[in-house]
Amino acid sequence: MRDPDITGPRGKAWQAPETDEVRRRWPAGRGAWLLHCPGAHPFWSWYVVVGCSLADVPGLPPAHKHSPDMTHEIQIHALDPDHKPTDGWCTDGPDRWAKHRLAPPNLVEQTLGLTDEQFAELTRLLVRSFCDGLLSPDTDWRERQRNAIDVTADHLRAGRHLPS
Repeated sequence: MRDPDITGPRGKAWQAPETDEVRRRWPAGRGAWLLHCPGAHPFWSWYVVVGCSLADVPGLPPAHKHSPDMTHEIQIHALDPDHKPTDGWCTDGPDRWAKHRLAPPNLVEQTLGLTDEQFAELTRLLVRSFCDGLLSPDTDWRERQRNAIDVTADHLRAGRHLPS
């Protein structure tokens, strides 16, 4: 597997490239990260963090929004520990990991009022917090994850959190 895009004391993360083929097959997609956080859960250590736009996509049914003003959604999925990720997960897009995610998702959180660029930064910062050990991708941390997403989204909207 290639070197991770983010490395921290508690984990590593690889950002999936957004190729034309991935965009064609996943038009609402706004980024995906493969996350390895040993110790986050006793039985699995691999996760996928994905972001998507909730805007209407021609040819697809409307997104399910928690309220009409929501613009983006972050999902965290634990991956089946019997299927270790390989380099192909990146180039295949969501088709590869979707087959091996555990149900239900660890988190589904929607945000509003962010540009796609701000949302991508929000997702990257969430992944960074997992790698640094400030948060965990495990479901026990769901309320802290939601709070971190909401506060960071507020900062991004207000221009108080500059992208790195």
